[in-house]
Amino acid sequence: MPNEWLAEILACPACENRPKLQQTANGWKCPECGREYPVIDGIPHLVIKEGLTPSPKQK
Repeated sequence: MPNEWLAEILACPACENRPKLQQTANGWKCPECGREYPVIDGIPHLVIKEGLTPSPKQK
């Protein structure tokens, strides 16, 4: 599955306006809320509870 295709369809499930996620070395990151969603066995896990949120200092 090409990552360009995923970049077009993956959106943050935690944000109301569903911004597109950006690929990082560790998975996918929301540019608005800063949550990072892991990729496990090649599958992005877009579960809000699994998304790592940045500390207030990192925003």
